[in-house]
Amino acid sequence: MTEAASVSAGPDGRVLVAGLLDVHTVAGCRDEGLPFFDDADDPLVFDLSESEPRGSAAIALLIAWQREAKRRDARISIVGASERLLEIADACGVREILPFDESAAPA
Repeated sequence: MTEAASVSAGPDGRVLVAGLLDVHTVAGCRDEGLPFFDDADDPLVFDLSESEPRGSAAIALLIAWQREAKRRDARISIVGASERLLEIADACGVREILPFDESAAPA
């Protein structure tokens, strides 16, 4: 059984993404994250410090949120990405197009 993942309001207006991010959980996370775009600050900050990415599914999630931001003429920022996730983004060739803020310490 796959561990639950969740998307919720976090500290300082951030969107906290927690739990295992894999092929079984990212679609639900994508949907849970969409309402945060409605009245979001610019940029909308997704905090991944409490998540555990497994494979490229987490990258697909981030690309979906990036696409939604573009559709709404908004911006997102991704903080708290693990070194593993950054390595996956490198391997997929998308690190430079996803708005990772590597200077921001996880909350």
